[in-house]
Parts: sequence; C-alpha cells; structure tokens
Amino acid sequence: MICRIKLEAADRIGNSSWLAVGWRVPQANSKLSGTGAFRYVRRPLPRDTVHMAQAHSELTGQLGVALVTAGPGVTNAMTGIANAHVSRTPVLVLSGAAPRAQENRGGLQDARTVREPTLVLAELDETIARAMGECGEPGPAFLDFPTDTLRAEVPKPVQLAEHFAAKPRFESLPDPQAVARAVDVLWSAKRVLVISGRGAKAAGRELVQLLDALQAVYLDTGESRGLVPDDHPSVVAAMRGAVMTDADVVLTVGRRLDFQLPTRQESEKK
Repeated sequence: MICRIKLEAADRIGNSSWLAVGWRVPQANSKLSGTGAFRYVRRPLPRDTVHMAQAHSELTGQLGVALVTAGPGVTNAMTGIANAHVSRTPVLVLSGAAPRAQENRGGLQDARTVREPTLVLAELDETIARAMGECGEPGPAFLDFPTDTLRAEVPKPVQLAEHFAAKPRFESLPDPQAVARAVDVLWSAKRVLVISGRGAKAAGRELVQLLDALQAVYLDTGESRGLVPDDHPSVVAAMRGAVMTDADVVLTVGRRLDFQLPTRQESEKK
C-alpha cells in the first residue's frame, strides 16, 4: 500500500512519468507490474538505476526517480548519486531498509528513514522539495522505508489532495540591489565574456538576447551545449584561452567556477 502511494505521490509532485527500479526490490516490482502510473524501467544495477533517473531529469526537466534495494543497493548507487549531485540534477532516490524491529541490531543501514505510515506523504513532500532545489541547489535527495512500513496502510485522513498535486517549479529570485550593481558593471565593461552552464538550460532565448545587447563573446560548455546556436556571432569556442585573457568582465550563467574555467593567470601562462 505505502509503496504504491509513495510512488504515485512522487509522480504527481515531481511531474515525473518515469521510474527506474533496481531489480531486487520485490515490494516495488509486485506493485508496479501492470500499472500505468509510471514508465517503469527495471535495471539490474543500482548505479545504472540512478544514472537513468538522472538522464530522464536532464532531458525532460522533470524529477527523476530511482528505487533501489537496501544495504548494498544503496552503497552501489553512490556513484550515480554523486554524479547527480555534481551535476545539480533533481533525482529522488528511494530505498528499502531493514524492518523497524531490527534498528540498532545490525540492520542493513540507517539513514533518513520514514518509520511511521502517517508521515510518508509529508516526508516525501520535503524530500522532493530538497531535490528540486527549494533548500539550495537542486540535486539528489534520499529517503528509505523499512519493509514493514512499506507493507503498512497510510491512514485515509492523511491522504490529503495537496500531497498528490503537482508542485510549481521553485524559482529563487536574486536580490534587486545585487542585480542593479551587476547591470552597472556589465554596461561599463568593454569586453564581456559570458559562460553558460547547466542552470541556464531553460533560458536559451534570453541568453541570446543578453549576448546581442552586450555585444559579448560567449563560451559554450558541455553542460549547456547547443543553448546558443553555433553560428551566432558571439560564439568563440575555438578561442577559449584568448577570450579568457582579454575579457575585463566574465559573467557566468548557471555555471560553477571550476577547473574547466581557467583563471586569467592560467590563460596567460598558456
């Protein structure tokens, strides 16, 4: 009962119609077979399960959901979870756990565990909100359920419609004063370089408008490839080192500053 309800809630809250399931999850497999709530894909390896959920989220902008078995299933999923974390991709990872009676008695694992059937939907709401970035950057969020909780009934009074309703995508608005200062810096600059990343994927049209207004040069990255057409006059993919050296202002849009973006000093050394 709880297995079916939590998956239906994740589907509607996250606007997801796709679920990757590790093959050794008997409660999920028995409940999902023959249902139409998800596009149900069963994979033998937990790592691949999370990778597939991430790919779904990357390609559709929806929440990716991965369900893995307890213990080694969770530890084997860590590579996929780490990759989703680095990529800031919203993925909900669900797993089973040992029965509640085995807590602190050598059970398979102890993480953020939903032990009471009455709390299942509220905990799902919070965990999905974390995955979608309402508490910071989007990324993977983990929740597990003891096997006896999975088999329990969710009381009807707590099956509120709000838990099954699709939630609007969370938007974090910048400080207006910080935006005004950034505008002053950009308009006073002579050689603006714009670098986009994963966070700009839904703003291709606006990004092109910004490039046109600033007459800026633009560097593509693997995170946002194809966001700006290759034939746009701002694109200078083959001159990465030179434009990093020449720019007097560098604007990153949805992109972390990491080793792939050399500093001015590193570019000059090359």
